[in-house]
Amino acid sequence: MITSWNINNMVGTQDWSEMDEAAKENERKKFRDDIMSYIISRLNNKNDVFFIHELPKSEVQWLSDTIAEKLTGFTLAVPESLGKINTVAVYAPPVYNFGVNHYICCRGTYGKKKFGNGAYINRIICLRNKKDKHLLVGVHVKSEDTLTFYQLLSNVHSDLHENTSVIYM
Repeated sequence: MITSWNINNMVGTQDWSEMDEAAKENERKKFRDDIMSYIISRLNNKNDVFFIHELPKSEVQWLSDTIAEKLTGFTLAVPESLGKINTVAVYAPPVYNFGVNHYICCRGTYGKKKFGNGAYINRIICLRNKKDKHLLVGVHVKSEDTLTFYQLLSNVHSDLHENTSVIYM
């Protein structure tokens, strides 16, 4: 199962866009338990992946620590360069000794040359299936700059091997 989610699901996009930073921080803290319960409920086996968009930099360490504490075998994939807002993924890294078919994080591999360290590098996270090389790519675009973002993403896609299967979310 692949799941994608952002805090706007809990608050409502219009309400969220009208809040100041302090109010947003209070909402995030208020919903932390609900957020973790929701994530945990969607991860039923080690091949499940959960993408989170618009995760503030201030929440990354909390989420990473909470996943380590509550989700045995799962970890948080974060962009190589964190920004104010980030796309991340909760996934189960490979267990090399047992050859289990899990995903690995492609930090810095896909998109770095095209996106560079600019405004988008923190909005793309890629996981590669260790066995069949399929890619899962979580992307989140700034609403005011969709054309530029999707042109850059198209350039990244054109660099992939023609037999690569990709799901963009």
